[in-house]
Amino acid sequence: MKVTPKPGLPLEPSPAGIGALAGGGSEGTLIGAAVGGGAGYMLGNEGDKKNTQAEMNNIRAEHNMVTVWITNSNGSKIPVKLRRSGPNFIGPRGETYQTMPTEDQLRPIYGF
Repeated sequence: MKVTPKPGLPLEPSPAGIGALAGGGSEGTLIGAAVGGGAGYMLGNEGDKKNTQAEMNNIRAEHNMVTVWITNSNGSKIPVKLRRSGPNFIGPRGETYQTMPTEDQLRPIYGF
């Protein structure tokens, strides 16, 4: 029997399929399929853990960001993103503020 994948989808053997082929006979096939399925679950689960950890890191990074909007002399506005670091705030150019800087403090550096 020839298996043809749908257009655009690669044909890749699953761990359970590989285990079944390695098992040989009917009992060995069942054991091989079970072992291969378990291995596939564990590998897939590790990928899910990595994705979840990456999402959590992004949420933490967003939580530690504060945006101060600077109004320029021509009326335009520009966002200045500050990162919280303990009790301090760190500006885009690496400068540290002991308290949250005001728009007036940031305008000379980031505005015009």
